[in-house]
Amino acid sequence: KKAGLDVLKKLISTADVFVSNVRPQGLARAGLAYEDLAKDNPKLIYCSIVGFSKGGRYYNRPAYDPIIQSVSGVAATLHRATGEPRFVPMVMTDHTTGLIAAQVIGFALYRREKTGVGEAIEVPMFENMASFVTSEHMGACTFDPPVGPTGDGRLLSPYYRPLATKDGFITVGPNTNDQAFAFFDAIGRPELKTDPHFNTAANRTSNAEAYFIVRKEGLLSMLFKRKLKKSLSNDKNIQQAIKDGDKALDDLKKATAIMKKKGIKPDPVVAQVLKRNGII
Repeated sequence: KKAGLDVLKKLISTADVFVSNVRPQGLARAGLAYEDLAKDNPKLIYCSIVGFSKGGRYYNRPAYDPIIQSVSGVAATLHRATGEPRFVPMVMTDHTTGLIAAQVIGFALYRREKTGVGEAIEVPMFENMASFVTSEHMGACTFDPPVGPTGDGRLLSPYYRPLATKDGFITVGPNTNDQAFAFFDAIGRPELKTDPHFNTAANRTSNAEAYFIVRKEGLLSMLFKRKLKKSLSNDKNIQQAIKDGDKALDDLKKATAIMKKKGIKPDPVVAQVLKRNGII
């Protein structure tokens, strides 16, 4: 309504910043384009958050978070990683664009302090999110001609996820050499410190999927050993079985010594058991 519009324009005439998320054509019809408002307030910082940037094929079209996650490639990265296109389960485009808008408004206010003049700023959702995706996943296709495929293999690996434990999940991310080498020692794989696949950060990145598998298997091995140790210490039946086994081994050693003294050769099957236990 005209009365409400007049009140809004009066407020804007003395404002430092005007922020909108309305399509530019709609603002222009209401007389709220930058050119209209700057006449009465030349120091105004005018920030227009839009779906698509001016000059692009979709300029002035409406947009919502899932639309932008789709066209910018966010959903496609999940497709590459999991085999199914999905949205990140939060309105990340809205949040991210809002943070960018707050930053550029701060820059514009600083520049106004130096120049005494306001300006118009456009913050497009699509272009900003596409920039995030390409900065992570253009990879070797950044070069002309390309030197390899798109996609960050670490982020797209199916093993790039928290690992299940008995009571929840755990995330372990040793990146530096000190961290990775300490991890190799902890999982009982010290030889990996000199393995050419894992001996430097660059090599671990190049072999990211193999490194993820090592981490997963190493952690599972640690958990299994701890669980087994706990079971051995708590289970009376197992403890008794160990005692019985130790006694049987002692008896076997004594019997073997007697047989050896008398020149009696053990049965071939028995001989294999004796060899495995270091008796002969």
